[in-house]
Amino acid sequence: MLAGEAFERAEPHLASGISRLLLSQWDQAQEDRERLRDNRYAIERMLRPRRTRHACSELDIHLATVDGDGWDCGYRNLQMLLSALVKGLVQTTHNATYSASGQGPPATPWRTGQVPNVLAIQEALEIAWSCGFDEMDRSHFYEPLRGSRQWIGTSDAAALLRYWGIDVRLVDSDPQFQSERESRHQSLMRWALQYYVRRCARAGGCIVCRQSGRSTARASDGDVSNARAVHAGSKRNDWIPPLFFQYAGHSVTVIGVEIDLRRNESCLLLIDPSQGVSCGRPRIRAWTLQDLQAVQYQVLYIHECVFLDERTPMKQRQKLSSLRLV
Repeated sequence: MLAGEAFERAEPHLASGISRLLLSQWDQAQEDRERLRDNRYAIERMLRPRRTRHACSELDIHLATVDGDGWDCGYRNLQMLLSALVKGLVQTTHNATYSASGQGPPATPWRTGQVPNVLAIQEALEIAWSCGFDEMDRSHFYEPLRGSRQWIGTSDAAALLRYWGIDVRLVDSDPQFQSERESRHQSLMRWALQYYVRRCARAGGCIVCRQSGRSTARASDGDVSNARAVHAGSKRNDWIPPLFFQYAGHSVTVIGVEIDLRRNESCLLLIDPSQGVSCGRPRIRAWTLQDLQAVQYQVLYIHECVFLDERTPMKQRQKLSSLRLV
């Protein structure tokens, strides 16, 4: 047989073998690419943080008296809120403008730079009542408040803060007014989460985000030389106040939220004034949705404008707005 004839007969088999070889190499390359992509995704999942946190601005911890029965928890939560207010707003445009206006009591914490004690809070609250702030709740106290061990709640704290010129609001969570499709107090958990995420974004990052390098860009505050010309009702976005949580017989301060990115779950980070300290540090508790076992919750928060407009009529200042979650 001639060599040319042998080659012609072997050519189809040779071409088929080469095709199979090329296809197998192509399949192997595809498998290698898919394996590499899977490994890259696995590494990204490993490097991705499992949890992220958003927290309020700096505050002082005020705990309940050791020999008490928890009657002063409302005062302690209010003191923590006021300490954050003092630290965040002293020497700011709000403080300068509001003080220059000549309105408001001279002993307000952001003017003195000090958080009032329980006795001073009781005295100031009685003055606020006498000025027409929350007169309805005043009738619930069976004796003069000053010097007593009667507890206060979010509505009493709101009356005092609005008397001092702070724009505070209330949020009510009652399951009987909520949709049957949602779990108990799920709307409250979602609202608290959105509160911290939104305030953190507008502040360009909370203290936790800034420490971890997750701060985001925010709008410039403008020329510092014109700070005193800023209206008292303008926004101060770089300060994140805590939340005052109240339920039947007790109250706590929510200082932040924690989000589990993998499970898509969240929890509230809070300080309970009655829990004391552990190893010299305040105990920070984490509440998931399952921990919200009370029938009703009421939340006090400071609006982004912080101060009420000095032109707001007194009747409107005395009126407290409340948001009912549905």
